[in-house]
Amino acid sequence: MSRREKLESMLQKEPNDPFLHFALGMEWAKEGRTDQAVSCFDQSVSVDPLYLTAYMQKGQVLAGSGRGVEARNAFEAGIAAAIRAGDDHAREEMQAMIDGLSQPI
Repeated sequence: MSRREKLESMLQKEPNDPFLHFALGMEWAKEGRTDQAVSCFDQSVSVDPLYLTAYMQKGQVLAGSGRGVEARNAFEAGIAAAIRAGDDHAREEMQAMIDGLSQPI
């Protein structure tokens, strides 16, 4: 059984665990399956709107897939969540990612 399959099995038992959704998203991202990864990151923040790492990874996966506008939106949503959580470090990190999107390659 693959790691992804194990996570899917665990999610059947614990569907409200934001970490399991996040971890599954990371597995999908490793496989290059951007849409599935994004869906899992979205589910993670649906369960826990302050799961800041999911916003960051969603933005990074989207940016890596050439979907800059969607990446910016993910980072902006993450910044808003970071402000609500009082996490200045995460806010600054996501702002730096947005700033990096503006730089020519």
